[in-house]
Amino acid sequence: MTPTTPEMELPPDHLLRQLIDAITAHPEVREPLLRVLLTEDFLTLPKRVDKLQEEFEEFREETRAGFRAVNERLDATNERLDSTNERLDSTNAEVHTLSERLDETNAEVRTLSERQDAMNQEVRTMSQRLDENTRAIRSLEGHVGRLTGKAYEDKCRYQIGVILDGWLDGPVLADREPINAKLLSARQSGAISREEYLDGLTPDIIARGVGDTEQTGPFAIVEVSVTFNRNDLETAARRAAIIAKITGATTAPFIATHNNWPDEINQAARQLGVTIIRHEDPDFVDP
Repeated sequence: MTPTTPEMELPPDHLLRQLIDAITAHPEVREPLLRVLLTEDFLTLPKRVDKLQEEFEEFREETRAGFRAVNERLDATNERLDSTNERLDSTNAEVHTLSERLDETNAEVRTLSERQDAMNQEVRTMSQRLDENTRAIRSLEGHVGRLTGKAYEDKCRYQIGVILDGWLDGPVLADREPINAKLLSARQSGAISREEYLDGLTPDIIARGVGDTEQTGPFAIVEVSVTFNRNDLETAARRAAIIAKITGATTAPFIATHNNWPDEINQAARQLGVTIIRHEDPDFVDP
């Protein structure tokens, strides 16, 4: 393609006009003239531009290849994301199912808990009623026991002559009034304590010989019990000692009982100086 001459407002006889016209008429002089006018860098510029164009094309192709690789990796990543999303959806569905089942389980647990609470309340009510019945039974047993003990004591008091036969000369019940008067006097004088005063007032039976109308002694201090233990032995010994202290008379402690007792009680009785007398009565035989 023949280059066009730049349009310039120059007169025909101008040197530049004449040069332009000559170059236009003779294109072959362009390159030699450019070699004279331009430096070597400008002369090689087209080649360099061509090389840059080639390098740009290579770079563009490499870039395209890189983008293709990136797109492929993005496609693979998207596929993995899609798979992950599907798995996540499935997991969410399972979690939702488990949540529903857990809600159902919690509802059942609440129902069971309510039933358990109701049952516990019934058990507490029954337990309270059982406690009340137990207290009532124990109270009744205690009352019956006291009645039984009182009945046995009354029988022993009535039958004291038989119980103490051989221990006193014609055993009879002692008159408690003069003994109680001496207890009161001793308490008022401070000779005995309040506890000793109570002990002196509360022996089950005080017996004397039939001929001892002045009540100078000896006295039998008898504790009566259908069954007894060491405490009863100690009580008999302690009360006998109090009566001896305030009357100055000889006293002997006894236990009158309906039932038998273990052998070890005999040793305790000997140590305390208490005589145990078994006085059976058919009215107090265990059913």
